[in-house]
Amino acid sequence: GTDSGSRIPIADGWVAKSAGAALAVQQQTRDLTTGSDKYKWRHACRLTGATSVTTAEVSQFISSDVAAKMRQGEITISAYIDNLTQASLTIDYDIRPASTADDASTASSASTGSFSAVTAGAGWTRITASVDVSGVTDIENGFDLAFKIPSGALDDAAKIIFLGGFQLEIADAAT
Repeated sequence: GTDSGSRIPIADGWVAKSAGAALAVQQQTRDLTTGSDKYKWRHACRLTGATSVTTAEVSQFISSDVAAKMRQGEITISAYIDNLTQASLTIDYDIRPASTADDASTASSASTGSFSAVTAGAGWTRITASVDVSGVTDIENGFDLAFKIPSGALDDAAKIIFLGGFQLEIADAAT
């Protein structure tokens, strides 16, 4: 589908939205080869840019029953990105806890950071970030976890980003 600023469902509870213009969002089967292993993601998220798209994000609300287990320490966020935008990009994360249990509409930004830069045309690249959430107020109420695509990365229909293999762990390193 396309997005005109509203939240568009993708798969497994993930949604995408953009600012400035509609963003083409679709599920697509996509091969991933890492070393001698080859995987096929049936639900990779394909974001196709458009003129005037300023920013975009892919997010999921993590419910309170899961979030409460993360209250005491570090979490590790990871995903695979295939950057076909013609430029290196740095994706940010945003952890937005809800002020009311399991109410995503009350979520607001509390912890942000950046993943390492992803080179254009390098194929699938794993990005990870370890985040200490022990001091994040209301994290136990559930939180919106967003992968934020920077301004200008998807401002043309020739620019495409694939995302897949999202993972959230209660640990200080991705497995």
